[in-house]
Amino acid sequence: MDGNVSIFTAFAAGLLSFLSPCVLPLVSSYLLLISGNSFKHAESTAQSEISKRAILLSTISFVLGFTCVFIVISILLYGLMVFLGGIIAVINKVAGILVILLGLQILFNFIPFLNYEKKFSVQRKDAAGVGPFIAGIAFGAGWTPCVGPILGGILLMASQSEQMPRAAAYLTAYSVGLGAPFMLAAIFWGTFLKYLAKLKPLIPVFHVISGVLVVGIGIFMFFGRFVLLNALFFKLGYALAKWADAGTFGVRLIPALIFLFLALIPVVVTIVCKKPLVKRPIVIFSAICLVIATFNLLGIINCAALFSKWLVFIGI
Repeated sequence: MDGNVSIFTAFAAGLLSFLSPCVLPLVSSYLLLISGNSFKHAESTAQSEISKRAILLSTISFVLGFTCVFIVISILLYGLMVFLGGIIAVINKVAGILVILLGLQILFNFIPFLNYEKKFSVQRKDAAGVGPFIAGIAFGAGWTPCVGPILGGILLMASQSEQMPRAAAYLTAYSVGLGAPFMLAAIFWGTFLKYLAKLKPLIPVFHVISGVLVVGIGIFMFFGRFVLLNALFFKLGYALAKWADAGTFGVRLIPALIFLFLALIPVVVTIVCKKPLVKRPIVIFSAICLVIATFNLLGIINCAALFSKWLVFIGI
Protein backbone atom coordinates (compact mmCIF):
# COMPACT_ATOMS: atom_id res chain seq x y z
CA MET A 1 0.00 0.00 0.00
CA ASP A 2 2.45 2.60 -1.26
CA GLY A 3 2.29 6.30 -1.92
CA ASN A 4 1.19 9.56 -0.51
CA VAL A 5 -2.39 8.82 -1.60
CA SER A 6 -2.60 6.28 1.24
CA ILE A 7 -1.33 8.85 3.73
CA PHE A 8 -3.81 11.42 2.42
CA THR A 9 -6.59 8.80 2.71
CA ALA A 10 -5.61 8.07 6.31
CA PHE A 11 -5.66 11.81 7.11
CA ALA A 12 -9.11 12.18 5.52
CA ALA A 13 -10.35 9.18 7.53
CA GLY A 14 -9.11 10.82 10.74
CA LEU A 15 -10.89 14.07 9.88
CA LEU A 16 -14.12 12.19 9.13
CA SER A 17 -13.75 10.34 12.45
CA PHE A 18 -13.73 13.72 14.19
CA LEU A 19 -16.89 14.67 12.29
CA SER A 20 -18.64 11.41 13.25
CA PRO A 21 -21.69 11.26 15.55
CA CYS A 22 -19.53 9.65 18.25
CA VAL A 23 -17.00 12.48 18.46
CA LEU A 24 -18.17 15.88 17.16
CA PRO A 25 -21.16 16.35 19.50
CA LEU A 26 -18.96 15.37 22.47
CA VAL A 27 -15.88 17.47 21.68
CA SER A 28 -16.78 20.12 24.23
CA SER A 29 -17.18 17.40 26.86
CA TYR A 30 -13.82 15.84 25.98
CA LEU A 31 -12.04 19.19 26.20
CA LEU A 32 -13.70 20.12 29.49
CA LEU A 33 -12.69 16.73 30.91
CA ILE A 34 -9.02 16.93 29.96
CA SER A 35 -8.57 20.62 30.79
CA GLY A 36 -10.25 20.65 34.19
CA ASN A 37 -11.36 24.20 35.03
CA SER A 38 -9.07 25.86 32.47
CA PHE A 39 -11.94 26.94 30.21
CA LYS A 40 -13.85 28.49 33.09
CA HIS A 41 -10.69 30.27 34.20
CA ALA A 42 -10.04 31.49 30.67
CA GLU A 43 -13.52 32.96 30.47
CA SER A 44 -13.17 34.73 33.81
CA THR A 45 -9.86 36.33 32.82
CA ALA A 46 -10.76 37.41 29.29
CA GLN A 47 -9.00 34.51 27.62
CA SER A 48 -5.68 35.00 29.37
CA GLU A 49 -2.58 33.72 27.61
CA ILE A 50 -1.73 31.41 30.53
CA SER A 51 -5.15 29.74 30.42
CA LYS A 52 -5.13 29.33 26.65
CA ARG A 53 -1.64 27.85 26.82
CA ALA A 54 -2.77 25.37 29.49
CA ILE A 55 -5.79 24.37 27.41
CA LEU A 56 -3.68 23.83 24.29
CA LEU A 57 -1.01 21.83 26.16
CA SER A 58 -3.68 19.59 27.70
CA THR A 59 -5.24 19.00 24.28
CA ILE A 60 -1.86 18.23 22.69
CA SER A 61 -1.17 15.75 25.49
CA PHE A 62 -4.58 14.14 24.86
CA VAL A 63 -3.88 13.86 21.11
CA LEU A 64 -0.43 12.36 21.73
CA GLY A 65 -2.07 9.77 23.99
CA PHE A 66 -4.37 8.31 21.35
CA THR A 67 -1.69 8.74 18.66
CA CYS A 68 0.65 6.45 20.62
CA VAL A 69 -2.09 3.83 20.92
CA PHE A 70 -2.85 3.89 17.18
CA ILE A 71 0.83 3.67 16.18
CA VAL A 72 1.55 0.79 18.56
CA ILE A 73 -1.45 -1.17 17.25
CA SER A 74 -0.39 -0.53 13.64
CA ILE A 75 3.13 -1.81 14.35
CA LEU A 76 1.76 -4.93 16.04
CA LEU A 77 -0.53 -5.64 13.09
CA TYR A 78 2.35 -5.03 10.69
CA GLY A 79 4.45 -7.58 12.61
CA LEU A 80 1.61 -10.09 12.37
CA MET A 81 1.37 -9.59 8.61
CA VAL A 82 5.14 -10.11 8.25
CA PHE A 83 4.84 -13.32 10.27
CA LEU A 84 2.06 -14.50 7.94
CA GLY A 85 3.91 -13.28 4.85
CA GLY A 86 3.65 -16.62 3.04
CA ILE A 87 -0.06 -16.18 2.51
CA ILE A 88 -0.03 -12.40 2.01
CA ALA A 89 -2.08 -12.58 -1.23
CA VAL A 90 -4.90 -14.34 0.58
CA ILE A 91 -4.61 -11.93 3.53
CA ASN A 92 -4.95 -8.96 1.17
CA LYS A 93 -8.21 -10.36 -0.19
CA VAL A 94 -9.59 -11.16 3.26
CA ALA A 95 -8.54 -7.77 4.67
CA GLY A 96 -10.15 -6.01 1.71
CA ILE A 97 -13.42 -7.86 2.29
CA LEU A 98 -13.32 -7.01 6.01
CA VAL A 99 -12.76 -3.33 5.31
CA ILE A 100 -15.61 -3.29 2.78
CA LEU A 101 -17.86 -4.84 5.44
CA LEU A 102 -16.75 -2.18 7.95
CA GLY A 103 -17.64 0.53 5.44
CA LEU A 104 -21.04 -1.03 4.79
CA GLN A 105 -21.56 -1.22 8.55
CA ILE A 106 -21.06 2.55 8.78
CA LEU A 107 -23.61 3.06 6.00
CA PHE A 108 -26.26 0.48 6.94
CA ASN A 109 -25.52 -0.63 10.54
CA PHE A 110 -26.33 -4.30 9.86
CA ILE A 111 -23.77 -6.02 12.15
CA PRO A 112 -25.20 -5.78 15.69
CA PHE A 113 -22.10 -6.79 17.68
CA LEU A 114 -20.09 -3.91 16.16
CA ASN A 115 -22.43 -1.54 17.97
CA TYR A 116 -20.85 -2.61 21.23
CA GLU A 117 -19.19 0.39 22.80
CA LYS A 118 -16.19 0.10 25.10
CA LYS A 119 -14.66 3.12 26.77
CA PHE A 120 -12.16 3.46 29.58
CA SER A 121 -12.79 6.28 32.00
CA VAL A 122 -10.05 8.29 33.67
CA GLN A 123 -11.02 9.85 36.95
CA ARG A 124 -7.88 11.88 37.54
CA LYS A 125 -7.77 15.36 36.03
CA ASP A 126 -4.19 16.49 35.73
CA ALA A 127 -3.68 19.77 33.89
CA ALA A 128 0.09 19.19 33.85
CA GLY A 129 -0.19 16.74 30.99
CA VAL A 130 -0.17 13.23 32.50
CA GLY A 131 -3.94 13.09 33.04
CA PRO A 132 -4.85 14.27 29.51
CA PHE A 133 -2.26 11.85 28.06
CA ILE A 134 -3.85 8.93 29.92
CA ALA A 135 -7.28 10.15 28.82
CA GLY A 136 -5.97 10.12 25.22
CA ILE A 137 -4.78 6.53 25.65
CA ALA A 138 -8.20 5.60 27.00
CA PHE A 139 -9.88 7.39 24.09
CA GLY A 140 -7.68 5.54 21.58
CA ALA A 141 -8.21 2.15 23.23
CA GLY A 142 -12.00 2.54 23.35
CA TRP A 143 -14.25 1.21 20.59
CA THR A 144 -17.21 3.27 19.45
CA PRO A 145 -19.71 2.07 16.82
CA CYS A 146 -19.09 4.87 14.30
CA VAL A 147 -15.35 5.53 14.77
CA GLY A 148 -14.28 1.89 15.22
CA PRO A 149 -14.99 0.74 11.65
CA ILE A 150 -13.10 3.72 10.19
CA LEU A 151 -10.11 3.12 12.46
CA GLY A 152 -10.28 -0.61 11.74
CA GLY A 153 -10.08 0.05 8.02
CA ILE A 154 -7.02 2.29 8.39
CA LEU A 155 -5.34 -0.24 10.72
CA LEU A 156 -5.83 -3.02 8.18
CA MET A 157 -4.52 -0.73 5.45
CA ALA A 158 -1.44 0.04 7.55
CA SER A 159 -0.86 -3.63 8.37
CA GLN A 160 -0.26 -4.34 4.67
CA SER A 161 2.48 -1.73 4.29
CA GLU A 162 5.80 -2.91 2.93
CA GLN A 163 7.75 -1.13 5.66
CA MET A 164 7.06 -0.64 9.36
CA PRO A 165 7.76 3.15 9.29
CA ARG A 166 5.14 3.52 6.58
CA ALA A 167 2.58 1.60 8.66
CA ALA A 168 3.29 4.00 11.53
CA ALA A 169 3.05 6.96 9.10
CA TYR A 170 -0.49 5.95 8.08
CA LEU A 171 -1.70 5.94 11.69
CA THR A 172 0.18 9.18 12.37
CA ALA A 173 -1.66 10.78 9.44
CA TYR A 174 -4.93 9.39 10.79
CA SER A 175 -4.14 10.81 14.23
CA VAL A 176 -3.29 14.22 12.73
CA GLY A 177 -6.64 14.23 10.90
CA LEU A 178 -8.43 13.35 14.13
CA GLY A 179 -6.30 15.45 16.49
CA ALA A 180 -5.84 18.72 14.58
CA PRO A 181 -9.54 19.67 14.86
CA PHE A 182 -9.34 18.97 18.62
CA MET A 183 -6.49 21.46 18.92
CA LEU A 184 -8.25 24.04 16.73
CA ALA A 185 -11.38 23.64 18.87
CA ALA A 186 -9.29 24.25 21.99
CA ILE A 187 -7.60 27.35 20.52
CA PHE A 188 -10.82 28.86 19.14
CA TRP A 189 -13.10 27.62 21.90
CA GLY A 190 -15.76 30.34 21.71
CA THR A 191 -15.96 30.25 17.92
CA PHE A 192 -16.06 26.44 17.94
CA LEU A 193 -19.06 26.36 20.29
CA LYS A 194 -20.88 28.88 18.07
CA TYR A 195 -20.40 26.83 14.90
CA LEU A 196 -20.87 23.40 16.52
CA ALA A 197 -24.66 23.77 16.48
CA LYS A 198 -24.53 24.58 12.75
CA LEU A 199 -22.39 21.50 12.02
CA LYS A 200 -24.62 19.01 13.84
CA PRO A 201 -27.24 18.78 11.05
CA LEU A 202 -24.42 17.83 8.64
CA ILE A 203 -23.22 14.89 10.76
CA PRO A 204 -25.30 12.31 8.78
CA VAL A 205 -23.65 13.57 5.58
CA PHE A 206 -20.17 13.14 7.08
CA HIS A 207 -21.24 9.68 8.24
CA VAL A 208 -22.15 8.63 4.70
CA ILE A 209 -18.89 10.05 3.32
CA SER A 210 -16.99 8.05 5.95
CA GLY A 211 -18.72 4.85 4.91
CA VAL A 212 -18.04 5.44 1.22
CA LEU A 213 -14.36 6.21 1.96
CA VAL A 214 -13.89 3.00 3.97
CA VAL A 215 -15.62 0.91 1.28
CA GLY A 216 -13.31 2.50 -1.30
CA ILE A 217 -10.26 1.62 0.81
CA GLY A 218 -11.47 -1.98 0.99
CA ILE A 219 -11.98 -2.22 -2.76
CA PHE A 220 -8.45 -0.93 -3.46
CA MET A 221 -7.03 -3.34 -0.88
CA PHE A 222 -8.89 -6.28 -2.43
CA PHE A 223 -7.71 -5.56 -5.97
CA GLY A 224 -4.12 -4.73 -5.02
CA ARG A 225 -2.99 -1.54 -3.30
CA PHE A 226 -3.28 2.05 -4.38
CA VAL A 227 -0.81 1.92 -7.26
CA LEU A 228 -3.41 2.58 -9.98
CA LEU A 229 -4.82 5.56 -8.09
CA ASN A 230 -1.31 6.93 -7.56
CA ALA A 231 -0.63 6.59 -11.29
CA LEU A 232 -3.87 8.41 -12.13
CA PHE A 233 -2.93 11.40 -9.96
CA PHE A 234 0.56 11.43 -11.48
CA LYS A 235 -0.78 11.43 -15.05
CA LEU A 236 -3.29 14.18 -14.28
CA GLY A 237 -0.57 16.26 -12.66
CA TYR A 238 1.80 15.77 -15.60
CA ALA A 239 -0.90 16.72 -18.13
CA LEU A 240 -1.85 19.81 -16.12
CA ALA A 241 1.84 20.78 -15.83
CA LYS A 242 2.24 20.67 -19.62
CA TRP A 243 -0.81 22.91 -20.02
CA ALA A 244 0.48 25.31 -17.33
CA ASP A 245 3.90 25.51 -18.97
CA ALA A 246 2.33 26.48 -22.29
CA GLY A 247 1.94 30.01 -20.94
CA THR A 248 -1.27 30.76 -22.87
CA PHE A 249 -3.77 33.36 -21.72
CA GLY A 250 -6.17 30.55 -20.78
CA VAL A 251 -3.69 29.32 -18.16
CA ARG A 252 -4.13 32.66 -16.40
CA LEU A 253 -7.81 33.22 -17.20
CA ILE A 254 -9.42 29.88 -16.27
CA PRO A 255 -7.99 29.55 -12.71
CA ALA A 256 -8.73 33.26 -12.18
CA LEU A 257 -12.37 32.71 -13.15
CA ILE A 258 -12.60 29.70 -10.80
CA PHE A 259 -11.34 31.73 -7.83
CA LEU A 260 -13.51 34.68 -8.82
CA PHE A 261 -16.51 32.34 -8.79
CA LEU A 262 -15.55 31.11 -5.29
CA ALA A 263 -15.17 34.72 -4.12
CA LEU A 264 -18.63 35.64 -5.39
CA ILE A 265 -20.47 32.67 -3.86
CA PRO A 266 -20.91 34.36 -0.43
CA VAL A 267 -22.05 37.56 -2.16
CA VAL A 268 -24.66 35.68 -4.22
CA VAL A 269 -25.87 33.79 -1.15
CA THR A 270 -26.14 37.07 0.73
CA ILE A 271 -28.22 38.64 -2.05
CA VAL A 272 -30.50 35.62 -2.33
CA CYS A 273 -30.97 35.27 1.43
CA LYS A 274 -31.21 39.06 1.87
CA LYS A 275 -28.84 39.08 4.83
CA PRO A 276 -25.87 41.41 5.38
CA LEU A 277 -22.43 39.93 4.75
CA VAL A 278 -20.84 40.75 8.08
CA LYS A 279 -19.25 37.49 9.26
CA ARG A 280 -15.47 37.90 9.30
CA PRO A 281 -14.51 34.37 8.09
CA ILE A 282 -16.75 34.74 5.02
CA VAL A 283 -15.33 38.15 4.18
CA ILE A 284 -11.76 36.87 4.60
CA PHE A 285 -12.51 33.84 2.39
CA SER A 286 -13.89 36.02 -0.40
CA ALA A 287 -11.00 38.47 -0.11
CA ILE A 288 -8.39 35.70 -0.34
CA CYS A 289 -10.09 34.15 -3.39
CA LEU A 290 -10.29 37.56 -5.05
CA VAL A 291 -6.58 38.25 -4.42
CA ILE A 292 -5.59 34.83 -5.79
CA ALA A 293 -7.74 35.40 -8.88
CA THR A 294 -6.13 38.80 -9.48
CA PHE A 295 -2.58 37.54 -8.95
CA ASN A 296 -3.16 34.59 -11.26
CA LEU A 297 -4.63 36.82 -13.99
CA LEU A 298 -1.64 39.18 -13.73
CA GLY A 299 0.78 36.24 -13.92
CA ILE A 300 2.23 36.83 -10.43
CA ILE A 301 1.30 33.27 -9.45
CA ASN A 302 0.44 30.20 -11.53
CA CYS A 303 -2.30 28.23 -9.79
CA ALA A 304 -2.39 25.56 -12.50
CA ALA A 305 1.33 24.85 -12.05
CA LEU A 306 0.99 24.71 -8.26
CA PHE A 307 -1.96 22.32 -8.45
CA SER A 308 -0.14 20.12 -10.97
CA LYS A 309 2.83 19.84 -8.60
CA TRP A 310 0.49 18.79 -5.80
CA LEU A 311 -1.09 16.10 -8.00
CA VAL A 312 2.33 14.77 -8.99
CA PHE A 313 3.42 14.81 -5.33
CA ILE A 314 0.52 12.68 -4.10
CA GLY A 315 0.97 10.39 -7.11
CA ILE A 316 4.61 9.56 -6.34
